[in-house]
Amino acid sequence: MAEFPLPRVINAAGQMSALGGSVSPADVARRITDTLNRAMTQPVEIARLKDEASARIAAATGAEAGAVTTGAAAAIALSVAACVGGTNPEAVAALPHWIPKRVVLQSGHDINFGADMVQMLALGGGVPFIAGSKAGVSEDDISYALTEAAALVYVQSHHVRAKGCQGLETCIRLAHAQGVPVIVDAAAEEDLRHYIALGADLVCYSGGKALGGLSSSGFVAGRADLIEAVRAQDRGIGRAMKVAQEQILSIILSLDFSTTRRVEDDSGVLATLANACAAIPGIDSSIIEDEVRPAIRRVEVRHARAERIVQALREGEPPIFVRAHGAAEGRFALDIRNLAIEDVPLVAEALAKAVTSVDTAADA
Repeated sequence: MAEFPLPRVINAAGQMSALGGSVSPADVARRITDTLNRAMTQPVEIARLKDEASARIAAATGAEAGAVTTGAAAAIALSVAACVGGTNPEAVAALPHWIPKRVVLQSGHDINFGADMVQMLALGGGVPFIAGSKAGVSEDDISYALTEAAALVYVQSHHVRAKGCQGLETCIRLAHAQGVPVIVDAAAEEDLRHYIALGADLVCYSGGKALGGLSSSGFVAGRADLIEAVRAQDRGIGRAMKVAQEQILSIILSLDFSTTRRVEDDSGVLATLANACAAIPGIDSSIIEDEVRPAIRRVEVRHARAERIVQALREGEPPIFVRAHGAAEGRFALDIRNLAIEDVPLVAEALAKAVTSVDTAADA
């Protein structure tokens, strides 16, 4: 049987679910696929694998326990369900239709990450309550919203662009003063210990982004009682998000790699790409830092017709995807985290061609 063809795509957009998350390091991919080959050809005890994964997650994050999920979005919904219904069998069976309980989200954190965050809260049985307004969020706004709340969800993401939101430490302090647990959406974050160390009660991660595992995997780390409640949802809404040996083993193996790998120096790729872009007529470019994680640096390209250039790059062969969040304002970014250095000349050539094509069409 012929090998299934995978059309080539160049990812200069970053760790995007639409592009399969992040490119797995070769040794991680090999370990995962070799282990899955064995696991798919013999019976496995899922409960025992889940217990092992919990111990591995706890060791990697500093949390008391952990649970594997089918991605970070499932982790958020299941974490909300855990805070709303706990381990109560009646609640587990009735969610999301249970005794309505408020789940707090700051204004500006009610984002769409490919789906609406408020929908994930509702899926877990929470009644989304937005604290503050577009003008900003005060401590009083959050304290009021927390009254009789089941949880507060804090979103750590580049999708959060609103100014005037309260920081995580403030949210944890205010929530814990009222006995309310804090759930952190840290889907693409690379620091697995930071949020637990700050005092977050549950932290949700994607297994296919920073970890480089299966894109269909994720996990939640946190308090042992709340993780028990997360796992209890397997008899309820969690059944529709069922994890199998594939996701569990992927998390176990990629976590093991994440604690031992050497952080590779990407400055060579970044510098080569920045120099190549600087030589392209008709655009301005510079190296910028990520708004949320300054350690992540990209090349920003500025052009009045940025949206048309982005589209031209996507329609090329091979398609090149860039970080296009600011295209409507005349800018986009090239993210190097999934970009091989040998692809840099191809990206620069395609970019120069797209700029010329767009400018020529505009002048015609």
